[in-house]
Amino acid sequence: MAFVTNHLLLLLVQTFRLVLAKVLHLVDQLSFAVNHIVQLTLSQLPYGKPPCQITLPVANFHPGVLVTGTSTGIGHDLALSLAHAGYTVFAGVRRPEDGLDLRDTYERERRTNRRRNLTPNVRPGQILPVILDVANDLQMSDSVAAVQEALEQLDIPLIALVNNAGVSVSSPMELVTDDMLRQTFAVNYIGPVRLTQRLLPLLRRHHGRVINISSVTAWLPSPGFGVYSASKAALLATSNAWRMELAAFGVPVSVIEPGRVNTALWGKLAGQLEYHQSRLASLRPTPGSVSPRPRRRSLSATFPDRPHQSTDTPSGESSPASTSPLAAPTAGKRNNASSAAAATTKADNPLPASPRLQAAGELYEPMFRRLKTNGSDMYPSLIFSSDHCIEAVTHALTSSFPKASYRVGWDSRLASIAIALIGEPVVEFLYRLQGVV
Repeated sequence: MAFVTNHLLLLLVQTFRLVLAKVLHLVDQLSFAVNHIVQLTLSQLPYGKPPCQITLPVANFHPGVLVTGTSTGIGHDLALSLAHAGYTVFAGVRRPEDGLDLRDTYERERRTNRRRNLTPNVRPGQILPVILDVANDLQMSDSVAAVQEALEQLDIPLIALVNNAGVSVSSPMELVTDDMLRQTFAVNYIGPVRLTQRLLPLLRRHHGRVINISSVTAWLPSPGFGVYSASKAALLATSNAWRMELAAFGVPVSVIEPGRVNTALWGKLAGQLEYHQSRLASLRPTPGSVSPRPRRRSLSATFPDRPHQSTDTPSGESSPASTSPLAAPTAGKRNNASSAAAATTKADNPLPASPRLQAAGELYEPMFRRLKTNGSDMYPSLIFSSDHCIEAVTHALTSSFPKASYRVGWDSRLASIAIALIGEPVVEFLYRLQGVV
């Protein structure tokens, strides 16, 4: 009887989530329509902002879009979706094998028609992986140069930059180290700003767009995520300033503010919290419980080395290597053994034991425990897929009046309403009710 009851409850939850997802889609479409009407009306007034130029794939024309952080999560799904829609996607990855896996997934989906291209008379685009660690300034310069060369050889414009790469840090602010601050801001804020600065001449020339993936925590920080929230808030503020500065050049800037999305970030949360608990107790974390800090990689190869498969040739037939504009000077081969070894690399040595740290560990122990419980409880039962986020990015990319910000997910939308109507003290009370603070 218990078995049947559990399965009925599971079916009920899944049905409820499906209904919520459908309703959320309708809410998003209504939001897009209202935004279009408002901006269209304002554009008719003196000093109103005119509609943005739209560049869409047509026939054999596949404009370029650079997306960072495409190894997993939102960036991975977005790269696949845009390529199926006919774009040439420069997919930023930190490891060559991730780029090859992404391209293999795309080719496999094309062969099996898993994602059908609904745009008539437009052939599917292509995915061109590019080695891009946004925290590595020298590597970024090499990657931008390679993308510019590829655009010239393919004779296509760069019409959008999607700053998606990000890293999360979970720790009370009192225990945040300098390395945590530097790494989080280097990836979540400084990297996107520098990359946008380098690509603005190309985007300005073709009236391209800048789309920054921020977070609901940019304006609703939660306990234990202060550094992450601060980096996303900085990106949000910079995006708002850039939107007004670049409007005169026809370069719209949009911010995507997702809530909880089914990505690898939430799967890593428990490991990160476990590491910080062990650090407080002056214990080494269990191997594999936390991802090591990214290492700077060699600049010998900007694109993974594999014969490029043109979208104009039948599936499975490779184009000649000489016709590919992305031939890399050094081969980037798969190495599963080395990848597994890298994943279990030991993290930084824990801080030496001290009375202050031991006292802090006792003070923040309930917060750590409750954050881990909340993370495991909400993943994945109340976390939606990346489809809604992809829908928001697609609208920002293809609309003549893109929104300034896109609240993605029920939690993001409801949280903004709650902040506006009931204020921050009530939100803080809800955290206290959960036992987090």
